[in-house]
Amino acid sequence: MAGENQNRVPPCTRCDGENNLKTVKGAILLLLLVIIVQGGVSAATEHRQPKRYTVQILTRLSHSTGNFTQGLIYHDGKLYESTGIAGESTIQRIDVISGEVENILYNPPEVFAEGLALLGQQMFQLTWRHKLVYVYDFERLFETDFSQVNMFHYPVPITHGWGLTAHQSELIMSDGSRYLYFLDPDSFGIKRRIQVTEGGQPVLNINELEYARDTIYANVLYRNDIIQIDPTSGQVLAVIDASELLKQRPDNPEEEFPGENVLNGIAYNQTTDTFYVTGKRWPYIFEVQFIAHESVVRAIEAFMADAPKALCTCTHPAMKCDPVSQERRWKGSPFGEETVIVWQYERSPVTGMGESCMADNSFEGFPFRMVD
Repeated sequence: MAGENQNRVPPCTRCDGENNLKTVKGAILLLLLVIIVQGGVSAATEHRQPKRYTVQILTRLSHSTGNFTQGLIYHDGKLYESTGIAGESTIQRIDVISGEVENILYNPPEVFAEGLALLGQQMFQLTWRHKLVYVYDFERLFETDFSQVNMFHYPVPITHGWGLTAHQSELIMSDGSRYLYFLDPDSFGIKRRIQVTEGGQPVLNINELEYARDTIYANVLYRNDIIQIDPTSGQVLAVIDASELLKQRPDNPEEEFPGENVLNGIAYNQTTDTFYVTGKRWPYIFEVQFIAHESVVRAIEAFMADAPKALCTCTHPAMKCDPVSQERRWKGSPFGEETVIVWQYERSPVTGMGESCMADNSFEGFPFRMVD
């Protein structure tokens, strides 16, 4: 027994301390790992909210209400429009000054045409369900013989053609899903794709496309706004409210365009830094600027601060109020050199006072209704 005791390893007086130290180190490493993971999740789920814009109407062109607009391009003073519906599909060249249709290429009657893009001397036109893209010689576009025209088949997994645009050496295509596809124009093969998200949520039904200002602008089916997309991340950077354009109907300006006649068609003029916007079977193509929502709010506040103050006393049942309108021209506004603002109110024939019950401030391109 004594020998055994002599051979026994003496108890380690530091073991408990080392074990405790190892435990603490392990806990620290685990905590750091949790922090890193949580930080990664937080960073991944932290999504930038898009900026808000609205449209300012600069000019408007007549547009055929028979045109089911699927694609729109600006090039060298002309608009090129791809129209859909089997038996009605075309490419049309439109003068941007007069709105006159200068030439028309008719697609084969079975084709339902879609998006349109110009890259170099080639113009590309999508079809909806035929899974084909036409490749035209742009210089001889309106002399095209469809028995000899070049075509590509859509690569898997693309099954439908919706919107199309071009940038540098790539085509960018939508198929009505949440994805945008970046394609090789020489083979129509997919180089990469991005998922479009708005506030972290996928955006479906992405439609007509336009590459401008190093970003992608897109229509979304049945939405009354245009989204601006980061071409690298797919995040929606801005939302442009275009709902006012839907009310520019010559027959009934208070009524929006019905059913499938939705906002669709965006073309960018780099020289003027303006956009042409239209919709399916709309009577107009609008030349517009995108104005930050904050600018509109500040302009309204400035106008209201400068407007005549009035007290609303048109409440007595014996009083009958006649509508009165005053026009004010405001120089140096953010909406252009000169903006016409209409101030509508009610004047009491009993007191002769201009007591305002309602103000309808119609900024050029920015109608607002404000009730005191």
